[in-house]
Amino acid sequence: MDNKTIIIGSRGQLGSALMEAFADHNPLGWDRGEVDVTNQADLEAKIFAARPTIIINAAGYTNVDEAETHSQEAQAVNADAVGFLARAARQLNALIVHYSTDYVFDGSQKNGYTEHAVPDNPVNVYGKTKLLGEQQLRQSGADYYLIRLSLLFGPGGRNFVKSILEKAKEFATTE
Repeated sequence: MDNKTIIIGSRGQLGSALMEAFADHNPLGWDRGEVDVTNQADLEAKIFAARPTIIINAAGYTNVDEAETHSQEAQAVNADAVGFLARAARQLNALIVHYSTDYVFDGSQKNGYTEHAVPDNPVNVYGKTKLLGEQQLRQSGADYYLIRLSLLFGPGGRNFVKSILEKAKEFATTE
């Protein structure tokens, strides 16, 4: 049986890299223009029509600061949509790969966190909504992989490395 892979959030920084990495497998790439992940009926209709064997969720409301004032939007994308995807994956007997964040932790562990660490006490809306998404994933009964990332960097989009380089250039020109 051939795997049919769908990458949700395919034009974002992570999704674009995944589309490139999976190019030999001809993934379906869906982004905002193709599906509204916050609309359960629309999302399920598209997923059930495509009948994937693998769903990779690289979509997310990732603006940590704006999540504080746009908490409903952050919850819709980071939590509710994950539940929609996971339950659809379970119904199709598909594997779901979901990307989350280390913001699900409060950062109090001086020695860091292992892959078995239990998330506790996220300190902001972004972390709380991502943790809710993880909980929905676990409770769905779907086969899944949960991958927590700290920082993204690469040729596309805003990221920590680019921000530091920009700040360094600004500093160098003011000296």
